[in-house]
Amino acid sequence: MYELSLTGAAVLGTALYYGLKRYISDCRVQIIAADIEELGIQSIRSILNEHCPSLTNPSLAYMIPTPYLPAGILQTAYCSIQTLKRDHLSDITYDRELMTMSDNGTISLDWYPERSTPGPIAIVMAGVGGSSYEYHIRCLVKTISRSGYRVVVMNHRGLGRTPMTSHKMYNLRDTDDFRDTLQHIRDTNPQ
Repeated sequence: MYELSLTGAAVLGTALYYGLKRYISDCRVQIIAADIEELGIQSIRSILNEHCPSLTNPSLAYMIPTPYLPAGILQTAYCSIQTLKRDHLSDITYDRELMTMSDNGTISLDWYPERSTPGPIAIVMAGVGGSSYEYHIRCLVKTISRSGYRVVVMNHRGLGRTPMTSHKMYNLRDTDDFRDTLQHIRDTNPQ
């Protein structure tokens, strides 16, 4: 077994202190908000100053990542585990609609509470590699639906248990699928 001397403890404590201090200082971010007042719209900076001053004040604008998830691979594993989580905030059942694209590719639209429910529609895109089954997406969908919206989550090709039916995979830069999805929602929900 290792015995930690007083000198060793002091060295270890100092290293931890300066390591954490460096970790926190490296996490500071600078928020750059461009003014768009020439368009007649309230500037982004003035909105942030009013509603979220910590993002515009350089001494307050920093983020400290979770210490036990410092690497991307650990964050990915954590999110994968969270996907399995079920509680009163995220326990929902989707009404799935498969949509065939012009190249025979398939995307899925997960509706909540269901497609036939009347009301305005909120569209959620899960993000790169995400799907409607992610814990945070399920919580968001349930929260939005409480405000009277029908919510539809677009699952990209091959994601969220959507079958791959063409050679074309999901590409972040290709917005054709999203454009076609919006048109489909407009055509099938004219109100």
